[in-house]
Amino acid sequence: MSNAEISDKEACVAHCTWSEYKPCYKSSYTNSIFAGCPFAGLLAHGHSCLDPVGASTTSSFKNIVAHSIHGSGVSMLPDVSIRSDALKCYQMSHIFAYKNNQAGIATMYNTNEIRASNIVLVDNRLGISLSITEDNAPEKLIKISDSYIFGEAGGDLPNDCPDGTTGTTGAVCYCPDKFGFMS
Repeated sequence: MSNAEISDKEACVAHCTWSEYKPCYKSSYTNSIFAGCPFAGLLAHGHSCLDPVGASTTSSFKNIVAHSIHGSGVSMLPDVSIRSDALKCYQMSHIFAYKNNQAGIATMYNTNEIRASNIVLVDNRLGISLSITEDNAPEKLIKISDSYIFGEAGGDLPNDCPDGTTGTTGAVCYCPDKFGFMS
């Protein structure tokens, strides 16, 4: 696989997402950090809901950290190139995202069901945004389990702009309101 097939000018990594139906076999990202990219940290295919969480197929994208992305931290889409049942249901797990300017995790794909587990999202502007675009599905379902989602980090945690007007460089801070969920 060449770098041209896995890179994107505005994403840290767009893993096999340029062609919707081109399979990527035996590929994985584990214990990886994606940071500082303009569009997204990681664009990748999720796993079929028929694969149990923790199986070798669902651990190919595990312990992913996405932070300080101008767009969304992670975008997982169904992998219809390998399993047609992904059109009905796909899943993602073990993702950590913080301080992203859009959603920590964002989806908007054609499926009937999305499952997300073992997710930790903190201080992302738009929290988590799991959307389903399948119009003909009799029932649309989004399941989130064993996860922690925090909107704005407040209380005793440090503020992005402690004095409320300037950052460390003296420039005016950009401190938008932050949310846990987008729908």
